Amino acid sequence: MKKLFSKLAVGLFFLYVVGMCGVLWFLSDLPQRILAEIPMGVAETEMLESVLRDGFFVTAGTLLVGATVLLFLLLAKTGEAKKEIVYVDRISNKKDVEKSEKKSKKKKTTDIDEFRESVRSGGGDAEDMLSRLCKTLDAVQGVVYQTEEFEGKRYAVSHAAYAFSMPESERLRFEFGEGVVGQVAKEGNPLNVENVPEGHMLVRSGLGEASPQHLYVTPIRVDGKVSGVLEVASFRKLDNNDRAMVDAASELLLDSAETEAV
Repeated sequence: MKKLFSKLAVGLFFLYVVGMCGVLWFLSDLPQRILAEIPMGVAETEMLESVLRDGFFVTAGTLLVGATVLLFLLLAKTGEAKKEIVYVDRISNKKDVEKSEKKSKKKKTTDIDEFRESVRSGGGDAEDMLSRLCKTLDAVQGVVYQTEEFEGKRYAVSHAAYAFSMPESERLRFEFGEGVVGQVAKEGNPLNVENVPEGHMLVRSGLGEASPQHLYVTPIRVDGKVSGVLEVASFRKLDNNDRAMVDAASELLLDSAETEAV
């Protein structure tokens, strides 16, 4: 019914505009018709044209005001209809978002549980677990650091790595507060770094080398104390689900590293 009234209103508005044009044309042509029917002198003709001209402008102004009012009313009505549609869309989108969030949360829990189960069943050392984590996330590099103290200073020292460019016999060492790894070790808060500067980390292969653009570094806590750091690099953005999996996997990786060290 609303659509029918809207179409009818539009049609009546255009009829009004056509009628207005007809009235204005009639008024503009009226002096000539009168003079053709009633002979007048020059003075009477000028007076008649002046009066009719004034009447023409008054009538034209009134009709234009009426047309403007009708146009604004029509636009306002159309705007209300659009608002109603947008409101419905928003409600629909809100439901879709809620549904998507529930689905994502369920998937996140499932993915993390599956990874934990694969670690328990697969066993292996820290590097094996780190390799499994990076392959699950499509990450290109990963490093597990353990905290050590030397001459009164605390360091995060690399213990296990996946696809890292440094030789196996060498170790990376960051003092607490030094670089991203050292900062995470010092503050105990994870850092998600996007648009990593070129050359910060390198992935090398026989075809060349490239720098990952996304980096996630999270602390590994044992009894509330930072005991290590897990660093994962990727060419793609790591979403909330990916980061949650890294957080859940970090303690398993450190446990394996400590067991291996013993």
